[in-house]
Amino acid sequence: MRAGGRHVNVMTRPGRLADVPDPRPRHSSPPPLRPNALLTVAIITLLWIVALVVLLVFGHLLPVDDRWWRWVCVAGIALGLIGIGYFARSPFRR
Repeated sequence: MRAGGRHVNVMTRPGRLADVPDPRPRHSSPPPLRPNALLTVAIITLLWIVALVVLLVFGHLLPVDDRWWRWVCVAGIALGLIGIGYFARSPFRR
C-alpha cells in the first residue's frame, strides 16, 4: 500500500517486512521563527487588565469567597509589567 511517497521496508517480525513511509524529510526545514516576546507579553498584560476591569464592574455578582480573582488579575498585571520592562531591553524583541 503506497500512498505516492517514498517507502522503506522494515522488519516487523522475523521474516516479515512492512511498508513504512520514509522518515527522511524531502525538503529542507524552514528557518525558525523569531518570536516577538515584547508584543506577546504586552498583549497578555492587556488581557489581564481587561479581566480586572470586568471583575471590578461585575465583581459584586461573585460570591464573597471568589473575590480573590481580582488579586490574581493584579498579580498578572504586575508580572506583565515586569516582563515588558525585561523584554524592552532584551535581544528577543524585533
